[in-house]
Amino acid sequence: MRKLLLIIQELIIVNCILVMIAFLSITVQAKGRVLDEPMAKGITGIGNYGIENPSKPIIDEAWQGNYVYFGEYDMDNDGKKEPVKYRVLSKCTTDFSGNDSTVKTMLLDCDNVFLPDGDKGMIFHELNYAVDDSKWNNSILREYLNNDFLTSSFSLQEQAAIANSVKENVAESDGDVCDIQPQRWTALSGDKIFLLDAREVRNESYGYSDEQWGGDNRKKFCIQRQENWSWWLRSEEEHPTLPENDGMCAGAISRRVVICFFVNEYCGVSPVLNVRLSDVLMVSIVEGTAGQTGAAYKLTLIDPAMKIRPEQSTSAQSEEQVTVPYACPNDAYWSLGQLVHRRDNIMKQRTRLVNQLHEQLCIAYPSYKQFFNDISRPTALYFWEHYPSRKYLKGKSVEDLRAELVPVSHNKCSTKTCEKILDAVASDKVKNNAYQDARDMVTLSIVSDLQHYDKQLAEVDKMLKQMYKMLGCTLTTIPGVNVITAVKILSEIGDIERFANANKLAQFAGIAPLHLSFSGKGKDVATKQGNRRLQATIYFLAIQMVQVSSKGTPRNSVVRAYYEKRKAEGKTSQQALICISRRLISIIYGMLKHGTEYRMPVVESAGENR
Repeated sequence: MRKLLLIIQELIIVNCILVMIAFLSITVQAKGRVLDEPMAKGITGIGNYGIENPSKPIIDEAWQGNYVYFGEYDMDNDGKKEPVKYRVLSKCTTDFSGNDSTVKTMLLDCDNVFLPDGDKGMIFHELNYAVDDSKWNNSILREYLNNDFLTSSFSLQEQAAIANSVKENVAESDGDVCDIQPQRWTALSGDKIFLLDAREVRNESYGYSDEQWGGDNRKKFCIQRQENWSWWLRSEEEHPTLPENDGMCAGAISRRVVICFFVNEYCGVSPVLNVRLSDVLMVSIVEGTAGQTGAAYKLTLIDPAMKIRPEQSTSAQSEEQVTVPYACPNDAYWSLGQLVHRRDNIMKQRTRLVNQLHEQLCIAYPSYKQFFNDISRPTALYFWEHYPSRKYLKGKSVEDLRAELVPVSHNKCSTKTCEKILDAVASDKVKNNAYQDARDMVTLSIVSDLQHYDKQLAEVDKMLKQMYKMLGCTLTTIPGVNVITAVKILSEIGDIERFANANKLAQFAGIAPLHLSFSGKGKDVATKQGNRRLQATIYFLAIQMVQVSSKGTPRNSVVRAYYEKRKAEGKTSQQALICISRRLISIIYGMLKHGTEYRMPVVESAGENR
């Protein structure tokens, strides 16, 4: 008996372990190679496997370091953004971390030159003609890169992973000052996107040549011009023929691949940035052979919204596979989820404040429900803000009150409404409450908080509508689905390509029934697993779609008919709604998968043919 109990105990422990692994893990195929060894093409590794510091290339040969695809930009001005390829100048550096040597970053240098102004190229006159000692810090180019280029080329998650680069002193590995003209070294004071300095483009550890006039490895291709093109440096160079005050010019790499200065030259831009290694979850080989020079990788960033972090969990490696705790979602859906969660939090705080306002108004205005059905609407908030208690209405006429409320209510406040307010307040049998001034202050504070949250809510809703439009979603064509409901669904589902079919999506939502078998007899039971937020949203949508107006008209006649059919078959209202939820999942899956709009099915009357 004791032996049997021990066996049962061991089986329970094993099952628990298997359940935990299944819950926390996804499997990424590794094509039969242990990841401690150099990775083969197609393998996905955890951490920054396979990326090495580029070695010094042979002069007159193409630059042969490693590459990383990061962000996107319309390189050829065709209206479409392409992934941007960066040279890995250093796999791990602290040179751009200022005084904080604990911040380790990957230094990336754009492999191409781009011309935002199209065929004419880009010219920033202020880089050449500024008279101050810090041309880079005060240049339009710096402002452009850290604003327009940053926001348009990188997702919110990518922007967060780009470090603020600080370089106060010349690194030991940086090259000597240029020999042609006296050239100043230019510090960095916290830029996310910047340009290389003349010393840095002679840094041999970055894979560049220390030669002043040579260095074919400094060539960069311009897609618009279909040839190697000149590109700006952030350095400042002294021009020997210009007056002293105007003698500093911007440095650049010419098409002859020499470090020089330009006064009137169309130069392109080659952005540089540092990505924090702590934000990188994995790199995937996309071109070449992993671990070899010339290989190109794609970065997968850590999702800060995930509760499970790599350092808090175990990652298993074998010859066949790599097991990681979760899959990183698409940046757009991740950002959408953050906005939805923020909206939910605002609504919770707002509900709490409305309840507190009710508590105060019960004392100050016992009849307030007679003239304001919703005490948190803009007109009502304006009224409480200016009349927190009845004493502030003393001597107020109907005409005066209406003249004050009409602009706030957008001409919806009538004379009758104002009469109703004043009559109701006059009929209240309220004694002068002690310390009413203190209560008034509480009311004003609550109103101020509500107005603040309403402003935040409007900003969040505006951004949600923009992202919904950007994603090209069609869910709002379903009757009863507005933008807020649609983005809630999208934020939980994420990329629809994750799901092979509608059944997989239903299982993810916890709407698909779970089949259990006992003694050869099986039955379907409701599962308590799945995404609860998605499940609740779909279920609430099902309730809305079966509702009937006061005139007896159903919101969705087809769904209502299906609901009545299921109830006639003996199902409860809740069971019928679950059936509708399952159908909605299939509809939503098809719409997201194929980008189609919702079309109301035609309900055929008796005697009609198909």
